[in-house]
Amino acid sequence: MNTVMSIFKPVMSIFKPRVMEIDYVPGMFVKEYDGWRGVAILMVVLIHFSPDFFPVGWVGMELFFVLSGFFITGVLVDSKSKKRYYLRFIERRVLRIFPLYYLCLIILLFLLPHSWYDMSYYRSHQAWFWLYMDNWLYSIDGWPKEKALHHFWSLAIEEQFYVLWPLAVWLCSAKGLIRTCVFLCFFSVIFRNVGMQFGFVQPFTYVATFGRMEGLALGSMVAVMLRSDRYKALLEKYAYPVTVFAAGLAMMMFVVAGSTRFWMPYHYSITYTVLDVFFAGMITLTLCRNQFPRMKKMLNNPVLRQIGVMSYCIYIFHYPILCLIQYNFLGYFEQLTHHEMLGKFCCLVAAFLVIVPVVYFFHKKVEMPILKLKKRV
Repeated sequence: MNTVMSIFKPVMSIFKPRVMEIDYVPGMFVKEYDGWRGVAILMVVLIHFSPDFFPVGWVGMELFFVLSGFFITGVLVDSKSKKRYYLRFIERRVLRIFPLYYLCLIILLFLLPHSWYDMSYYRSHQAWFWLYMDNWLYSIDGWPKEKALHHFWSLAIEEQFYVLWPLAVWLCSAKGLIRTCVFLCFFSVIFRNVGMQFGFVQPFTYVATFGRMEGLALGSMVAVMLRSDRYKALLEKYAYPVTVFAAGLAMMMFVVAGSTRFWMPYHYSITYTVLDVFFAGMITLTLCRNQFPRMKKMLNNPVLRQIGVMSYCIYIFHYPILCLIQYNFLGYFEQLTHHEMLGKFCCLVAAFLVIVPVVYFFHKKVEMPILKLKKRV
């Protein structure tokens, strides 16, 4: 817990009053964003490794959604006047997302021996995964008992969003895009809160595409506003107080709810939205000239940034490996140590020792070579 607090301690410097001045040029590489991705994936890994001790780790997914909306919309706005605008975007997304995703599916659905892990549910419903629709499967059936592919719901949401979002960027002006983003935020909250009345089941409120638009929309809104002098001035004026207010409101909501579990009605009612506003503000404040040096120092930590660079590969493979290790060795470690908690700890250590080399291998031998092809596209 002390380690976690030491990571977020520099972020608390945001609560000191500042004069805002955003220093950003469209297309500029912001190295601190690799650090934000590192923070997000660490939180997700922590909740998967220890949901009882770090149940708040799901907020890392809110950060991922905001970052994704920011990155992708920026690329779309900057390239909307170029030839083959839509096809170029789809080609780049295919090279970025598909190889590791489908490689993981092939390994788990066709190459993994049945005795190692029960993948029967996923094999019988595999069309949902090949088509990036598994989040709707979970909304209809609920979480399956076997957890190896639970986490693919977020990838499904992003891919569904990015099939249509390039068309919205191409058709709308900056003002129109901002209005669309605001509409998506309100629609998302309403859809999530009333959807349970139409036959869906939990985790519908957490994984349904139309109920999880705020993060993507708010990240997109920031990207659009940064590319307009008029709206950029609004960000410089209001980003800081809005971010501070959202941070305080989120903390209050966790206290009032009495739980940090993502499925709590209090949280899916409005906390998701407040957290998305907070993270949208944080990625905006990261761009402020000569501001928040302690936060930027933390985000520029080379280890954290490297974790951020590898975050997609980590996200794809860490949970299946963790589930496999627990499925096959948890009982063995509990018998070996004669203690349930100590056995679980040893099992987590073993999973970590397997995940690190596997992720490193796929990142270096599969992901990076394909990303070089993406640059050509």
